[in-house]
Amino acid sequence: MRFSVRAFLALLFMTSTLLADDLDTLHRQLQANPPPVAVVAGDLSAEEALATLRADGTWADLDYTDGKDYHIYPASAHLRRANLILDSAAKAEPAERERRRLVAHQALSAWLRLDPQTNQNWFQSIGVPQWVGRLLLEFSDEVTPAEKQHALAILRRCVRADGELIYSHSPATGQNLQWQATLQIVGGCLERDAGRVERYVRRIERELQITEAEGLQADLSFHQHGAQLYAGGYGLNFTNDAARLAVQTRGTRFALQPETVDLLTRFLLDGQQAMLRGRRWDFTAIGREIARENRDASPLAGAADHLASLGGPRAEELRSFARRTRGEESPAGAPAGFRVFWRSDFVSHTRPEFHFSVRMTSTRINGSESGNGENESGTYLGDGATTLMRTGDEYHGVFPLWDWRRIPGVTNAYQPDVPLPFHNWNQGFAADSDYAPGSDFAGGAGDGRDGLAAMTLHRLGVHAAKAWFFQGDTVVCLGAGIRADDSTAPLATTLEQCWAKG
Repeated sequence: MRFSVRAFLALLFMTSTLLADDLDTLHRQLQANPPPVAVVAGDLSAEEALATLRADGTWADLDYTDGKDYHIYPASAHLRRANLILDSAAKAEPAERERRRLVAHQALSAWLRLDPQTNQNWFQSIGVPQWVGRLLLEFSDEVTPAEKQHALAILRRCVRADGELIYSHSPATGQNLQWQATLQIVGGCLERDAGRVERYVRRIERELQITEAEGLQADLSFHQHGAQLYAGGYGLNFTNDAARLAVQTRGTRFALQPETVDLLTRFLLDGQQAMLRGRRWDFTAIGREIARENRDASPLAGAADHLASLGGPRAEELRSFARRTRGEESPAGAPAGFRVFWRSDFVSHTRPEFHFSVRMTSTRINGSESGNGENESGTYLGDGATTLMRTGDEYHGVFPLWDWRRIPGVTNAYQPDVPLPFHNWNQGFAADSDYAPGSDFAGGAGDGRDGLAAMTLHRLGVHAAKAWFFQGDTVVCLGAGIRADDSTAPLATTLEQCWAKG
């Protein structure tokens, strides 16, 4: 009996030690691989932020009291600047490094003291907690006990009493869930709660599976905000954050399972890769983010690097993908083939010389949503829109100059004096809506090398049968039965709208 008690105590000690070691390793790897914080156009750089911080830890140009503007949360720039200053410390000389750390710490303390609030869901339950958690990982042993508890409470804003993650009053899904679960992993690590870390790592793993709801689809496309293609929007963050988590947790009991890493690798190489050219996304795969400046695919290079560092049979493919996505190698090296994303009514035809895609809409899949004041002219983006890229830069930065009634590939009534209808959030510009009876005939078929796509169009009083045939380096686009309910409506099919030289 005495031996059994001693053995039990020894085992308990060993288990506690291993858990402590895993939490220490996790903390180091969370710090070493943080989510990136980019400089936003028009905002301060790290150097400018460093030079203009006031003695009370705030910036004079920010309003810390106004969180009512749903489209944007101006005060959040405070935390972004604090993180930029912290990141800049890593490259500074020792004395300057410590000064920059102190300034970032001062800015964190000011935020916790002021406790600004907003009614913008993403900033309140994801953005602000993410930036606070990023700083807290660095200063967890330096903040006051009250500051630490306040910061940890911010990380829990999205957690219901039973542990369910909530976004906009409903259970979180897809990338929103992954963002929120990652916050709980950070919080669990800082509170030395291995059970909490384990729970939310596995919750992310359950989201890193094939689903018919929001998230990763069986055809390796990605849906968010309903049945809506977002492989290059929310899907971009989904891949980046999951690949980062795989590196943050490796070598610990919290590590992602090999089959999870394999599925994530397939999503990147067999899914997302077919929706971009070099550094640039196919503009029909990024949802309302088409309205954002300089939205490109280059962040996926970091995800590919993370996954390649884990080894595996496709590590060299991942490294090649990363080089192309950074612009270090020609996009001509991308795998050639024809892909049908049947869950998203999207087809992609890739050759060394070009990328061509068709984005369709049916009663199963929605077009491209508007939200937060973004993409309010994208009515036709799902109506047979086509993308043709050779370098990848053909459409980069052109969208502010577009005539949004002339989307490449789309057949529609060209009526500049008639306002474009749009649908806020979730359903996008649905084919089956108040604007049209919709059609369930849309999709494609192929043998992996060549193929075809077709759709029946019923939208805004315009009807047509559209088809696209892909063989080798040839693409044939056909339309028939084109008519309008209003016989006087001028009908047009747009061939292209891009830079003269891409």
